[in-house]
Amino acid sequence: MEEEIHLREYVRVLIKRRWLIAFMLCAMTAAVTVYSFRQTPVYQATAQLLIEKETPNVVSFKEVASLDTADTEYFQTQVKLLQSRTIAKQVLENQDILKMMSEDESQPESFSIRQIVTNLLHSLGVQRAANVPEAADAAAPSEERAITALLQRIAVTPVRGSRLVDVHARSTNSAQAALIAN
Repeated sequence: MEEEIHLREYVRVLIKRRWLIAFMLCAMTAAVTVYSFRQTPVYQATAQLLIEKETPNVVSFKEVASLDTADTEYFQTQVKLLQSRTIAKQVLENQDILKMMSEDESQPESFSIRQIVTNLLHSLGVQRAANVPEAADAAAPSEERAITALLQRIAVTPVRGSRLVDVHARSTNSAQAALIAN
C-alpha cells in the first residue's frame, strides 16, 4: 500500500530546515548584490537613420520593373557602408572619441574570476597565454586598434518593413555612446 505524502509533510520539512533555507537565501542575495555593484555599467545610445535613394522624376517602364531590386541592393549597400572601417575612421576623426577611448583603455581592468582561472591555467602550462594575439595587435598603429574597437561597439540593424536603420553604440561612458551613435 502506497503512502500518500500530504502538504503537512512538506511544511514540516520546510520548518525543520528554515535556518538552512534562510542562510542560503541571504548568501545568494549577498552574492548577487556584490556581483551587481561590481559590474561596470554599459550605456547604449541609438540613432535612427532614414536611407533614401535620390531617383529621377522621369522613369521608363523598364526602370519601374527593376526599381524594387535596385532599391533593396542600394539599402543593403548603405547598411554595409555604415559598418565600414572608412566611416569608423571618419567618426573617430570628427569627434573626440579617440581621446575618450584611450582614456577608457588606460583604466585598470576590474576583478574577474575568468581572468584568475586563465592566469592559473597559463602558469600551470595547461593553456596558452590569452595575451598572445594582443601582442600582434600592439604592433598595429593605435588608430587601427581604435577603429577596430569602435566597430566592436557599434551595431547597425535595419528596421523591418521600412527604410530605417538603427545605429546602436555601446560604451562605459554615456557621453561617448551618444557621440558614436550620432
